[in-house]
Amino acid sequence: MCQTPERYIRGFQVSEFQNRFRKLQSRMVANNIDAILVTTKVDIHYFSGMISQFWESPTRPVYLILPAIGDSPIAIIPEIFYESMVQTWVKEIHKWSAPRKEDDGISLLINNLKIFNNIGMPMGIESQLRMPLAHILLIMKSLNTEFVDVSPIIQEIRLIKSQAEIDKIRMVCQITSVAFECLAKKVHDFIKINGLKKISERQIIMELHKELIERGADKVPFIVGTSDYNGSKSIIDGPNDEAVIPGHTMIIDVGCVYDEYYCDFNRNYAINYSNPYIQQANLDLWNATEEALNIAKPGTTFGDLWAAQSKYLIGRGYDPSFFEIGRLGHSIGLSLTELPSVIKNETTRLEPGIVLTIEPSIPLINGKLLVHEECIAITETGYELLTIRAPKDFYYLKI
Repeated sequence: MCQTPERYIRGFQVSEFQNRFRKLQSRMVANNIDAILVTTKVDIHYFSGMISQFWESPTRPVYLILPAIGDSPIAIIPEIFYESMVQTWVKEIHKWSAPRKEDDGISLLINNLKIFNNIGMPMGIESQLRMPLAHILLIMKSLNTEFVDVSPIIQEIRLIKSQAEIDKIRMVCQITSVAFECLAKKVHDFIKINGLKKISERQIIMELHKELIERGADKVPFIVGTSDYNGSKSIIDGPNDEAVIPGHTMIIDVGCVYDEYYCDFNRNYAINYSNPYIQQANLDLWNATEEALNIAKPGTTFGDLWAAQSKYLIGRGYDPSFFEIGRLGHSIGLSLTELPSVIKNETTRLEPGIVLTIEPSIPLINGKLLVHEECIAITETGYELLTIRAPKDFYYLKI
């Protein structure tokens, strides 16, 4: 308990990116796509390996062209990103001085795209456009073409993680699991050192945040915590400055990052003590997770995982209509949530290398909710639990 896991080597071998690129190219050729243009941090990092904190500047578009024929992506980047990109495996890099309102890299991008006929961009669910919409419309007009949606192709490539990717996700899952386990002592010490008689949700989350960073997480973009009696009305909000109350439960959900890869899971805490109703609800979620884990292996569909959890929870007396909408898990990787989701009738089959969450949630009295989540990687014969399994009962915070 509270033992920080050993660190994994950061970054990837060049062969990792070459394998991704070749897989994408084979699908591009099969679909008669000559080039793909990506603009987001996640897609550009996935195919190039570029890391930069300057992504936080919204006025700097970055472009990566992925040709169906060739041995390297083509980077079209503002000059300020050059040193970051030149350290990657990308061989062809074009840059411009930015920002330049009259032509912020557009003519340079058009000149590199005009040699291609059929051009694709991600346009589906969970995709984004990190460039001005007016510019992409101008580019299509200048090239006299409309881009095609390649979201399914890119999602298919990103879905199956390499062992090196799984190592990073396991690392951040272990860091977060240990921090969750140690939170009770952290909170106790904080109260004692500061001579407090009460502590707020925000102070608890701040202590957890510090613990995560101290144990090796790079950043914590998603960390929420909310407390209430017998569940919570929201599992994505908080924290606030109200003091937590003995007898309440606190749901804490964390998505933190190690070497660009996310974990995403929660833990439930009882403040001093819990009652039989909420204890049973928490146990029902733990058991529903077990139902999904029991069938988590190659060949099982994402929809099967949904059915296993919902069937168990409906059998425990929870409203069947609650499970018809929403998801009971999802893929993870370079994004906090990735497709596919664990939803009804999702036919995508599990394969070795898929990393996902099992995330049952249930409706409680007075419009409250409770949720439980674990992260797993699918192996050749079953699954590997990447998180430290939550206890059947709550973690307890003594205040």
